Amino acid sequence: MGGATPRQFGIDEEEAAGVIERARSLEWVSIVGLHVYVGTRILDWHVAVRNTREILEMARRMSDTSGLDLGFVDVGGGFGVPYYPNETDFDLEAYTAEALEIFRTHRVSMPKTAFIIELGRFLTAVSGVYITCVRYVKQSCGQKYVLVSGGMNHHRAATGAGALVKHSFLVEVLNKMDWPKNESAFVCGPLCTPADTLARGGMLLSVAPGDLIGILKSGAYGFTASPLAFISHAWPKEVMVYKGRHYLVRDSGEGHDVLRGQELVTFEADSVTVGVA
Repeated sequence: MGGATPRQFGIDEEEAAGVIERARSLEWVSIVGLHVYVGTRILDWHVAVRNTREILEMARRMSDTSGLDLGFVDVGGGFGVPYYPNETDFDLEAYTAEALEIFRTHRVSMPKTAFIIELGRFLTAVSGVYITCVRYVKQSCGQKYVLVSGGMNHHRAATGAGALVKHSFLVEVLNKMDWPKNESAFVCGPLCTPADTLARGGMLLSVAPGDLIGILKSGAYGFTASPLAFISHAWPKEVMVYKGRHYLVRDSGEGHDVLRGQELVTFEADSVTVGVA
């Protein structure tokens, strides 16, 4: 199900009855639950409570009008984490206190229905750090630029791609975290596009080639949400740290990997057939 605003996802509530009726006419199709998408990066727990209440009320309406026994209701979640200045943490305890009462109320009318909350970004974002090495430091018209080995191709979310207002994730120089932050700098990757900017005018300490830049809260929407093949740069390695030990869980591959999957085509001397999908 989509939310109450126009969007490309899901099915509007007004169309749900027709979809249920159609599903019942099909031999190999059955509706087992309701999954609602309500947005992402929600930092206001009051909004999350309202979403939870409205989704469960909608689920009960659908169940009452259609006689459909829902095996589960997924209220989406969308709980956010603060990436940028002046943002506050999502208050999970406050949400839980009110949401539990809502779940208990609807448990009476839907005793066999499982209630599900998705916590993807909320759980994983703070568990990851994107680390890239400083290659060069330069000045241009009074602005300092820190040029690093990886950028938008590894971590598109940190560049603010698609956002109307560009903000920067929290950035640290990992090998100098105790040093004072005394310089304003842009941190940019190796791609030939001005969009490849990981941090804009953030305060850093004295940065030099060889330093390690860390983009914090990078455990969500990193590797799998980035244009990894852009200009054929190497993929980032992924390292898992568990109980003080680190494990390589994904390698960066070899140079020839960029050609993997391509086929060498031999053209006939006098004719070429071109197919268009």
